Amino acid sequence: MRLLAVLIVLAVAATAVLTVVHLRGRAGSQVATAAAAVARQHVVALALAQGAQVTGISVLASGAGPSQQVLVPSRLVLDVPGAGRVPMTQALAPGRSAVGAALADALDLRVDATWVLDTGALAALVDRVGGVVVDVDVDVTRGQDAGAAVLLAAGPRQRLGGAQAASYAQWLVGSEPEASRLARQDTVVEAVLGALPAALDQRRSILAALPGAPTGPELAAVVDITGGLRAEAAQGRLASTLLPATDIDSGGESTSYGLAEAASAAMVRSRLAGAALAVPVGGR
Repeated sequence: MRLLAVLIVLAVAATAVLTVVHLRGRAGSQVATAAAAVARQHVVALALAQGAQVTGISVLASGAGPSQQVLVPSRLVLDVPGAGRVPMTQALAPGRSAVGAALADALDLRVDATWVLDTGALAALVDRVGGVVVDVDVDVTRGQDAGAAVLLAAGPRQRLGGAQAASYAQWLVGSEPEASRLARQDTVVEAVLGALPAALDQRRSILAALPGAPTGPELAAVVDITGGLRAEAAQGRLASTLLPATDIDSGGESTSYGLAEAASAAMVRSRLAGAALAVPVGGR
């Protein structure tokens, strides 16, 4: 039911506005928000990747108020430090931290860490928590050709191992909108977060052992924030929405997206105010 609800929201969003996050902080004598008066939220930018390409991003926030997941399409075009204005698909090229840096800058958001899980790392994480149980909305096949072997059949309440879950979270069928893949990512990410151990030391041990795991303060932030998300995710109550975006007509087969600034700013105020940077009166 959660996947269906997300897909309904995504279908509406695809015709008008996806759901993004935008607010840029600049020092100034006058500000539109008093950040000190808002209880702090902590944010991790989780990027799923296949090889060197990002397939989808989850902005994960815990702390004040309900935990949040904001889903970001990989084809959202942003200014990426070291790469220029490109789709987030290419945001890993300058280095892993560029994903979080681009989102922080575009959304005027305090991002504590960037966490990248490529297909192998996501599969390893799922296996280390004992698999996940999710509703699978579509067959996952070996390639897109007609008659391709089915690796994972559609069906409710299926227990997936690591390789199956990683494939499903990144699966996009033919001409489906990217929102469909983000809905699958949402399903798997929530299930994985809910399956993590409550004990901090056990959680750190699992996360630190993953291929390409963050280290130092970034690892500490990921361990802390996933702990804050765990209980709500385990109950299927992790609040999730799409980053508002608008279609960019590039003339190709794949749709790119631009940031819907007003809608993004409104979403940050309602969902991520505790991580928003102060904006001077009158805007940037």
